[in-house]
Amino acid sequence: MKCHNLHRVKLALIEDDDIYISIILNRLNNIGIENINIFKSGEAFFESDKKNPDIIILDYNLEKKMNGLDVLKKIKECQIKTKVILFTNEHDDAIYKTCLANGAIDFIEKGLYSFGKLEVVVSHIANQILESRKLEKRSVLQYIISLFW
Repeated sequence: MKCHNLHRVKLALIEDDDIYISIILNRLNNIGIENINIFKSGEAFFESDKKNPDIIILDYNLEKKMNGLDVLKKIKECQIKTKVILFTNEHDDAIYKTCLANGAIDFIEKGLYSFGKLEVVVSHIANQILESRKLEKRSVLQYIISLFW
């Protein structure tokens, strides 16, 4: 089910498995998210000029040097304002807790029903982001009006 205005949300997918990339892209397009940049590693994300997504879907076990936790720590270090969802085959509770403590807002284990959950979580976060932008614009407009009244 496509949601209105989700095409305005910028998303980065950091995933090294082509099959998962294809499925995730399809599911995101189904809900109306079209502005998606794909990175096969954390290094590729940080080397790009597209480091300002609203949402990042991040795999934990990446083939290059950086794993998901390393990426989370560098996002925090670089003060990148984004919402990070871990979407991974990792099943370790300690890793789950560490990732949440380092800035991830959700941790979804890959599995049969996980793509539906990912859609719901991304849609919810995207709608929160859009609502927040509306409130910011309204506040700025109210401030400008107050200058003249």
